[in-house]
Amino acid sequence: MLTEALLFACGVLVGAALIWPLLSKAKRENVELDEEKQLIEQEKKSVDNFMHNLVTAIGEGVERGELFRRIAHTAVQSTGAMSACVYERVEHGKLRGAAVEGLFPPQRRQIRLDDESTSTRARFLEKILRSEILESGEGVVGEVARTGKPVIIQDAVNDPRVPRHADPALAVRSIIFSPMQFNDQLIGVLVVVNPA
Repeated sequence: MLTEALLFACGVLVGAALIWPLLSKAKRENVELDEEKQLIEQEKKSVDNFMHNLVTAIGEGVERGELFRRIAHTAVQSTGAMSACVYERVEHGKLRGAAVEGLFPPQRRQIRLDDESTSTRARFLEKILRSEILESGEGVVGEVARTGKPVIIQDAVNDPRVPRHADPALAVRSIIFSPMQFNDQLIGVLVVVNPA
């Protein structure tokens, strides 16, 4: 009888020892799924806010430049990004910076900002971006314009396609390039830098 009780107790302990790691793994996976669900909900809310702001602007009948400014502003707000820029498609398929929000790093030049105020630096960068014309196919912006397909670079620090600037204020950790189309016609490319 005592032997049977000891064997039963050992069996219970061995069974518990085998089941415990499985239960722990299932619990960890459940926590990870909950975190993913929360992230998806946040992303959904960001997209909803972005679309609401965009539809509101269109409904108000704003002119194209103001619409681009609102798109850049809303992209920064809804993603928690450092900055955003809308490149507008102009004649011969070229792209010109049409609207900027935040300290947006130019996609071609390597520049160094002086220790000026942030608003002055932002205006300086906006001036550079508005004067800069990118060819279709030039850089990632031009690639997105040419192909009509978005590009997400999660590790921009190690990606040779992302221009580097000496100024740490222009450091890019991640970047999203998204084509802006209407009736299958490309109207521009939205670029969002360092989204949260």
